[in-house]
Amino acid sequence: MRELRWPLILLVLCLPVIVLVSGVGLPRWAGAIPQARLRPLPGRSVEIAWLHNTTNGTTWERFVAGVKRAAAELPGVEVDDREAFLESTTSAPELRITRSGHATTLLIRWYKLQSEVPTATWVKALAQRDPPPVAIIGGGTTALAVELACVLEATTEWQGVPPVLLISTATTEATRLDGDRDVRLTELYPEKTLRYCFTNKQVAEAVLDFALQHPRLPANTSAVVHSVMWQDDLFSQDLEMQFREATAVRKTLFQNVDLGKSWPILHSIGGFELPNRHELRAAVQVAEALMAEPLGKRIYLVVPAITQPAKRFVQAVLEARPELAGRFTVLTGDGIPVYALLRDHELAWPLRSLRLPMVLFTHHDPFAWRFASSGEIDVAAPNTTEDVMHFAEMGKTVLEACFKSGAAELDNGAELTRRLRAVPGLFKPNGDRSSRSGQHVVVLDPLAERPTLASWRAEQTGWQLLRTLPIPTHDYGDMPRLRP
Repeated sequence: MRELRWPLILLVLCLPVIVLVSGVGLPRWAGAIPQARLRPLPGRSVEIAWLHNTTNGTTWERFVAGVKRAAAELPGVEVDDREAFLESTTSAPELRITRSGHATTLLIRWYKLQSEVPTATWVKALAQRDPPPVAIIGGGTTALAVELACVLEATTEWQGVPPVLLISTATTEATRLDGDRDVRLTELYPEKTLRYCFTNKQVAEAVLDFALQHPRLPANTSAVVHSVMWQDDLFSQDLEMQFREATAVRKTLFQNVDLGKSWPILHSIGGFELPNRHELRAAVQVAEALMAEPLGKRIYLVVPAITQPAKRFVQAVLEARPELAGRFTVLTGDGIPVYALLRDHELAWPLRSLRLPMVLFTHHDPFAWRFASSGEIDVAAPNTTEDVMHFAEMGKTVLEACFKSGAAELDNGAELTRRLRAVPGLFKPNGDRSSRSGQHVVVLDPLAERPTLASWRAEQTGWQLLRTLPIPTHDYGDMPRLRP
């Protein structure tokens, strides 16, 4: 028996590999397959389903903080968050919201998207329940928004009135369907989609208008707007196109704005610091083109990307031509969060090596640490507040619509859609967000003696400066600290 010991050990170790290579299917452990398990819906309650990836814990936390902030501004509204943060990662966290004088309880539940439980599975389960949710919140990215809207439109077996889709942060104008047909996000699930964020067209127009009309820059100086674009990123393609179209319009209006060159980049896959070869090639070409621009001309470079590829690319441009530091301004959308500049700049956007001004877009005030009414703090500096404030605005309009004074108790998505569309100045007829209803830009100035971030808000009469913050360049010891 001793002589068989090693052959047996070898067989046991190699058996799983042999089975996998041979293609034999292995039975899954009982109960290991995730399912779309809906929480029960008690009587006299309505549900809003939040569909987001199971890894979106931080976004859910900001959403909960936003809803609680909104509730604090509404008399009689109470938020029970005891089940908002459950220990089990597969359970559905829940907010229970009530308002004095109303019998209905509003339940907002996070149903978590996984590879085994995708969007279609959750929507099918929600459609088979009577009653269905009055709304579904989703669309944290363009891909998720497109998938969710298409699934909702294709679902016909609702046990009641279909829900309204509330898109949270997907900004892309349109997506391409059937090969060559562009369809707006709000038309994928028509008449029942409302987008709370601004579109890329609104983002590009706001950032460009601010850059061209900044009160600290000479208005009579000619300007040129160059751009890059990552071809594997629908958001990047759309935002770059919107910047170029906005520039073309302003060239006609102002005469001193030139539409510069555009450089496509094949893909955005790269390391933390080092650009991929396509980014590097484009960076060298961009650097030479910017060097050819005459001194005294305002130069803008549109970089439509999230933080990592944007940082890699801008670093590559400056490494190719270090003398370009301070000679051009980076324009971008909402892909780079403000906290990457304020809190995480040593790694995410190092000011020492990226000595370039930048104008970026936010959907709300990034430095609103205090409640407007009580002065209490619910988000500690140096974290920024654009996400919390955005969700607070969404939460306030939804809560006011659900608990509308003098109206019947809300019980279906069509009535919620009607009430939300009636909010003055919030939505366009096609469901997109109205312009000039809360656009913000943030300006990074790393060239001053003390680097600063300044937040501005678009008003009917122009841009209003909200706040200017110094950025620490070594540690967080001098980061703004707010106390009640």
